[in-house]
Amino acid sequence: MATQKKPVPALYIGVIMFALGLLIATLLHSARFSQGALSAPTAGDSLFTLQGEEYTPEQLPYAEAAALFELEQQVFERKSQILENAALQVHFQNLAKARNVSKEQVRNELIEIKPVTDEEVSQFFEANKQQIQRPFYEIKDAIKDALQKDRLQRAEHDLIASLKKQGQLSLHLVEPNAPVADLQLEGYPVRGAAQAPVSIVEFADFRCPHCKHASHTLRKILEKQSDSVRWTMVDFPVTGKTSVYLAQVAYCAGKQDKYWEFHDAFFDYEGKLNEASVAGVAEKLGLDGAKIEECASSPEAVQFVEKEQNQAMALGLRGTPAIFINGLPFHGDNLEAALEEAVNAAVARSRAG
Repeated sequence: MATQKKPVPALYIGVIMFALGLLIATLLHSARFSQGALSAPTAGDSLFTLQGEEYTPEQLPYAEAAALFELEQQVFERKSQILENAALQVHFQNLAKARNVSKEQVRNELIEIKPVTDEEVSQFFEANKQQIQRPFYEIKDAIKDALQKDRLQRAEHDLIASLKKQGQLSLHLVEPNAPVADLQLEGYPVRGAAQAPVSIVEFADFRCPHCKHASHTLRKILEKQSDSVRWTMVDFPVTGKTSVYLAQVAYCAGKQDKYWEFHDAFFDYEGKLNEASVAGVAEKLGLDGAKIEECASSPEAVQFVEKEQNQAMALGLRGTPAIFINGLPFHGDNLEAALEEAVNAAVARSRAG
């Protein structure tokens, strides 16, 4: 049975490339790093005074509030890492003192990890050699080192989680609250129950490959939870004039109550999606392609798409897909698993009241 290929974790690639003498700008494993210390402002805290008036986090424009939150979240995560590691070292030290043994002995007893085998190194290389792009003999030691370090970090993480679950460890940190976006959605195409407790808003570009993946994932989510989820689409063309035109075409299809049919057809399109694709899609859906194309160049269509773009830029969005769940931005590398998990969590919260 063939081994399923898995993407190379960022930590592995970082260590491997570093071992080869290459400079890597960022080495990320479980969180992003930021220098310095920062306390997260809470609701009502004054951030600055302008012309005699104090301004709180709630009064910031969303783009700046989101940027501030992202920085605070990075610091929170880094502080959590440092404190968890410090607590673990003190835990080892206390146990060692109580038993009159060395700290290293306690550590080895509590964190047992098997050495990485040559077979595991070989399997990892075979699964990811297209991304590594180096001969095996050059990087096998670096791979083994990276795998071993990751195994150690996972074991430490499990021990920390166990201490927390048993009530032996708690961190005295306040996690920052994400700002809620005030999204203007009147007139935008909607799928799902009108009064659904969970609102998903997606800013997407029809020529964006990640948006195609997101579209398929959101359709699956909606099929499973049509009564609980409402999906609003905001076209945010960022890949050039062709994407702008396709957004205008989709708007015109919506004027004929066919927006979602065009949306699905565009994201399911096999081959290169461009202006020439519109006629074929329209014909397949039983629409007048010439009429759609004429509408796409109208001031009404142009202005609507400009309004969509302006809202996205006012929110500080720079890429697609950008997804909000009940006004909170979704962040996750795995669009399918992480997005479905986030939606399920939002649904559960709505049912809990």
